[in-house]
Amino acid sequence: MSSNNIAIRCQGLTKEFKNLASPVTQLLSVFGVAPERIVRRKKVLRGLDFEISKGEKVGILGVNGAGKSTLLQIMAGMSQPTSGVLEMNGSIGSILELGAGFHSELTGRQNAETLLLLNGTPRSELSLRIDDVIEFSGLGDDIDVKTRTYSSGMLVRLAFAVATSGTPDIFIVDEALAVGDSAFQQKCYQHLQGALSASTLVLISHDMVAVSALCTRAIILDGGKVVFDGNPHEAMPIYNRIAHGAHAPKIAADDVVPMDIKSGQGRIDITSVRTTVNGNPASVITTGDVLEVDLELFNRGERIDAVTGIALGDLRGQRIFGQNTANGPPISLPPGSSRVVMRVPWPRVASGSYYLTPGVSSATNGLLVIECWANNVIEIRGVLEEPSHGLFNVPLEYEFIEGQPHAV
Repeated sequence: MSSNNIAIRCQGLTKEFKNLASPVTQLLSVFGVAPERIVRRKKVLRGLDFEISKGEKVGILGVNGAGKSTLLQIMAGMSQPTSGVLEMNGSIGSILELGAGFHSELTGRQNAETLLLLNGTPRSELSLRIDDVIEFSGLGDDIDVKTRTYSSGMLVRLAFAVATSGTPDIFIVDEALAVGDSAFQQKCYQHLQGALSASTLVLISHDMVAVSALCTRAIILDGGKVVFDGNPHEAMPIYNRIAHGAHAPKIAADDVVPMDIKSGQGRIDITSVRTTVNGNPASVITTGDVLEVDLELFNRGERIDAVTGIALGDLRGQRIFGQNTANGPPISLPPGSSRVVMRVPWPRVASGSYYLTPGVSSATNGLLVIECWANNVIEIRGVLEEPSHGLFNVPLEYEFIEGQPHAV
């Protein structure tokens, strides 16, 4: 790869932090006399090697503690590596943690002017740039209010508008965009894909959905090392395995469903829920993957016919899709414990977070009575590997007929 085409080059990049365990050690360290034998060091980045071409859109994924934020700070010039080399070729715009770089006692305008000047904006262009910032952020008269009064949404509006002002060659962004309202998030994504389409994008995230939507390449960090570098779709199962191993299940370590999320009559109880994607523990799924929901049930009474089902809802609580066993072979639950395993192919649903609600009903003389719902028990991240034209995409067949008018 020609060096003229490289936006970011990372070679043998390492970062260590001193872990000063006691006040005495901290004091000695200030004067540079703390003995090395009592200064513990924590390696956060362990010899990273990768190159990013100009104009490339790259998502850097990892669970908490993988080294993403440390790498971002080094890229943005806020921290120096312990060893190795990081080359950044071009102007840089970045959004780090929310409100970073803002002084709470300065107004939005004053903060914007300060940051633009620090980023090399000529004073002759400052007025025009500020007008762009105000227009894009939509802050209006609030631009002249102190930022200590800003909501988190207002802060991210200002931060994004300042960081992308003047179309930086390299734009680095963490997950601060998730704080903004949905309309502003959409505006940001359109800006990234429009005005900043020629810029190099580095998206630091643990959100596979955002990476799949915006990036053509994914780098996964684990334990401060690069463990994958390639297509975002191929990254999904690898990231799933890492994320599942790093985090306890959302419901409990033993998959037990908490009482406070249950509803229903309760003669039949859902005692545990387990989910897999294509037979493997996962929290990210895409079209055609098989979602398996394994319910452990407890019948407190006599043998009874039952119907089990699942419902998927979005962040707003809107029901997206669902299915149950009513049209299949009857389920006759004995007293005590039993299991039902349900499998559904994931449809062409838009990318986003969806929440699983499994349920069980008793069935007597064709009448279904809800016994237990485990409401929103597990979050599932859906990824659609194509542009979304609504909540669902549907198959489309067509034919082209040249020069043939409709019959009258």
